[in-house]
Amino acid sequence: MKKIFLEKYFPTSRVANIRKEIYGIQQSHGETLFEFWERFEQLCIHCPHHQIPNQLLIQYFYKGLMPTDHSIIDAASGGALVDKTPEVAR
Repeated sequence: MKKIFLEKYFPTSRVANIRKEIYGIQQSHGETLFEFWERFEQLCIHCPHHQIPNQLLIQYFYKGLMPTDHSIIDAASGGALVDKTPEVAR
């Protein structure tokens, strides 16, 4: 039943497109950190079976941040975000 549902509503091409968006996500000029996080979360929610490990999701999010927001995130987390466990980073 699950397989039939996924094949109907999440064909392979759609999943591949969403994964590609997640891999290459970039914060837009003028987009706040919160807006960027919301956009990233929506991508992940729209494809719940993307099969990307949490550690990689955090890296893709962090890599897509503008440099000023990198500094804010690092300061708020007490060090580089990518050095944290996925649970701590979230």
